[in-house]
Amino acid sequence: MKPLLFKSIVLFLLSTITLFAQEKIVFKDSFDVKDISIINLDLKNIPVQILPSLDDTIIIDFSVKYKNFSKKELEKILPKVEIKKSQNKNVLSIKIHSNETISSAYYDYVSDVELKIDGLKLFETKKRDDKFKRKTKQEVLKELARKGLEEESVIDVLLKKIKENKETRSYLPRFVLYIPERLIFKIKADETRIELKHSCANKMILEMNKGSFTAKKLTNSTINITDASLKVQYIGKGNFDLKNASTSLIGSIKSTKLKMDSSFLKIGEIGEIVEINDFNSEIFLYNFTSNFKQFNFTGEYSKIHFYKLKNDYSFKVIGNNTLSKMGDFTVSMQPTKTGKKFTMMERKKKKKGIYAGHIDFDIIHGIIYSHNETFIKSKTP
Repeated sequence: MKPLLFKSIVLFLLSTITLFAQEKIVFKDSFDVKDISIINLDLKNIPVQILPSLDDTIIIDFSVKYKNFSKKELEKILPKVEIKKSQNKNVLSIKIHSNETISSAYYDYVSDVELKIDGLKLFETKKRDDKFKRKTKQEVLKELARKGLEEESVIDVLLKKIKENKETRSYLPRFVLYIPERLIFKIKADETRIELKHSCANKMILEMNKGSFTAKKLTNSTINITDASLKVQYIGKGNFDLKNASTSLIGSIKSTKLKMDSSFLKIGEIGEIVEINDFNSEIFLYNFTSNFKQFNFTGEYSKIHFYKLKNDYSFKVIGNNTLSKMGDFTVSMQPTKTGKKFTMMERKKKKKGIYAGHIDFDIIHGIIYSHNETFIKSKTP
């Protein structure tokens, strides 16, 4: 394979890199919030990590680790960041805006320096069988843990080459907010990458336009994301709205209403009382718990990948102009003049072992893919 040559690169990943020789503190501030119960964050064009504070103190920490830049050079290339805070009774508002997008890491190869990487594939197309292969909840969580480019060897080899090259100029901005976990979060984010490093049990309201949101555990949250990606290990309760959300992953979910529009989502495990309303998305439903009770899916132009449950369950599909492919068994519901929906297929309880719950699909103009199951073709007029 022809070697890859790099002159400069911006990597959108949050990682710990030890190759930097110096550090500059751009901004640091801390203040007491013992009388505060709600925090409003207005974020734009920054990669930010939110960590729990050890006391009733908020800390804003913006620093840059750099190599082979003078301080004057660094000041010229760093974007200008506006940081403001205000308080109204028990509500604290913090505004952090950059005049341009701050990347998580930047590398520049000066003069005629070139890094040659032999035999390296940036992206290797997965086989079709692998793409649709069932994943366990643990496998989805591992996928959630991976950052940066899909092929981790790219990052490993590239960073090794950078570290070995003494002439490489590089800087790593690090923006961290330490916030007490007890606070109610209200976040407005634009062109921002947010990584919530702790479990959020309190109410969270997020409005995000472009960027990415990564979290461990969310409970009682309202999340609205447009043109961004969502990656959450566990969702305990909430209302989610995803529009044009690409490469989104959820490890496990329960007691949640999820609205989707033209998005791509993988769910490792579905628990009790989950409802999805969709338009024109592709969704992978890998696993269900042994007591999910009820799962409702309403969709239009949806593409669903559905996998056989380990426990007993009941299943029903109603639709109009919908194709259901259950292994080698295919049912096609043609459009009707009135738009009326009919039962396409169903699965009754087997009354053997644990009964996990009931699944309802209500779909028009969509496709359901499933595997290794016997279904009853319903009578239609």
